[in-house]
Amino acid sequence: MSRVEALAGAQFGILTRAQCLGLGMTPDAIRWLLRSGRWRRVHHGVYAEHVGTLEWHARVSAALLSCGDGAVASIARQLGSMDCWTTTRTTLRC
Repeated sequence: MSRVEALAGAQFGILTRAQCLGLGMTPDAIRWLLRSGRWRRVHHGVYAEHVGTLEWHARVSAALLSCGDGAVASIARQLGSMDCWTTTRTTLRC
């Protein structure tokens, strides 16, 4: 398993351009993965290493990576869907 694949696995299949470049990928390699359909762009500079529907954890991971250091996501909506409390609000602060 490559370092890129290992990092993606730890982040629910989500990677940033900066992370990929930092792990030795070239801009051409990233472009090829996107154009070939192996990866898809989720947000500016944030990619999913698979296509299809993103699970909730992957969507949150993508949002947080897009927002950068210090980003925080509330799990109120997820807890609400598990009947932990009645609110259905999700907060993402960038």
